[in-house]
Amino acid sequence: PAGAEGCPDDCDEIAEAIAGFQSACEGTIAVFHALLSDVRARGERIALWGSGSKATAFLTTLDAADLVDAVVDINPAKHGRFVAGAGTEIVPPAALRDLAPQHVIVMNPIYVEEIGRDLAAMALSPQVHSLGAPPT
Repeated sequence: PAGAEGCPDDCDEIAEAIAGFQSACEGTIAVFHALLSDVRARGERIALWGSGSKATAFLTTLDAADLVDAVVDINPAKHGRFVAGAGTEIVPPAALRDLAPQHVIVMNPIYVEEIGRDLAAMALSPQVHSLGAPPT
């Protein structure tokens, strides 16, 4: 069955869901942009962990290539390459020993615990943030 003007009955629900998604995206973008700006204003270093499409979207959407000190990936085939659209070089996790970032943003939240263990094994204790959760 169709609602007004041939719109399916759930058209209003779909429009609400779209508006909610847009609002959530805008909120997440604002929160992470504020985090990056605050980190830089304090002179702290920040790294992204993960160099795939999420990192590309993160860096380009936030126009943050100049705000991030390193993009880390465990895949050796990506080391020395650059994040598409952002131009940020991809480095191995061991590069963080020298960088000693105060913040690491994990692109895929399912790896937060594993990355936390990897950081601890390198005697690093940055604040770890995840795209799946707002920064604290």
